[in-house]
Amino acid sequence: MRRLAPLLLIAALWLPLAASVWEPGAEPLLENRTLAPPPSLPHTWAMALRFPNAADAWARDHFGFRTRLLVAYNRLRFGLFGEYPSPDLLAGKDGMIFFNFGSAENKRLVRHLCGLNLDADHVADRVMEVTAFLFQMRALHPQTYLLAIPDKSRVFPEALPDWVQAECARATPPLAKLMASIATVPWLEGASLYPLAALRAADPPVYPKSNFHWNLPGARMIADLAAKDLFHMTPTVDLPYRPVPGFSDLTSFMPGLTRPIAESTPDFAAAGIRACQNEAACFPEFPEAAGRLGHLSRFQQVSPAPGRPRLLILSDSFGTALAPGFAPYFAEVWHFSMNDLATSLTPAQRSAMRQAIFEQFQPDIILHAYTETAILWGDSYLEVVRRFVVGE
Repeated sequence: MRRLAPLLLIAALWLPLAASVWEPGAEPLLENRTLAPPPSLPHTWAMALRFPNAADAWARDHFGFRTRLLVAYNRLRFGLFGEYPSPDLLAGKDGMIFFNFGSAENKRLVRHLCGLNLDADHVADRVMEVTAFLFQMRALHPQTYLLAIPDKSRVFPEALPDWVQAECARATPPLAKLMASIATVPWLEGASLYPLAALRAADPPVYPKSNFHWNLPGARMIADLAAKDLFHMTPTVDLPYRPVPGFSDLTSFMPGLTRPIAESTPDFAAAGIRACQNEAACFPEFPEAAGRLGHLSRFQQVSPAPGRPRLLILSDSFGTALAPGFAPYFAEVWHFSMNDLATSLTPAQRSAMRQAIFEQFQPDIILHAYTETAILWGDSYLEVVRRFVVGE
């Protein structure tokens, strides 16, 4: 038995390695991140020095049974303690979950959005930066608008943990102040919308308890509000929505923990709308760039009313659910998430995309739709958008 025990131990140690050969790998974004790629064989001294770390990172992300063990760990920890292994998740009251990313506990998103980490100078700088961004965008295209999407923590502050509420009570949420300041600039009057009151009053809520993004019905309500208050438009077709089962994006942070949510999907065919979403084929005008972008969509009314305008939506990930809501108002809608613009596209691909948008499509109205995070966290996000629109 003493001779057999070491052999069993060696077999157990080799089992994950052997399993990695036949077990399919995890989905690339199952953990809301890109897993480490396999290391390349070194052909320079610098690559040889980096090879051990690259190989170690790949092995940690791809050993056999890793996904199964990760799922089991998440379910066990949540089942026994009700805890979320990811520090980017904040458990609120009555099953509410908030996205709370950051580099340290005192530098996380929820504190930032309620104003704890922002002094008056920072807010003043952001006012100047966002105002300058809108000025330049409107100078290039006068019918340009900004939709600031309220974060879930600002829509349901009463559902935050008591200790977070107590801390946030000492601060003033900065985005409301920023948007109010922009609204006083004469040339920007009527150019922006921050629908916090509408989201707080929405029934049913636009944010499911276990979701970080809003659902399609909630996003549609905001599209209707923006079309009315910003563009002064009414729909020309009726777009019915039908209920479908959905699952929370909690799974992106905790594989193995799925939560059903009430969701719905538009019936584009019934409305006479051609829809294409999240496929490179949606935009044959620039297939290479379209194939590299994570979220993009195109909607065309089959028989648009004469003179009906065209809309371009540039957004972060929240625009994916928002864009369909504008299809009943416009002859054609093009939507692109800017999240992958800088990292996934080459300068030539960005140029081809920009040329197709502004010279071929020629939108009548441009809507920038970004969350509080993208607007407040720093100027880098809007700077990426600005360089894309203006040209590099």
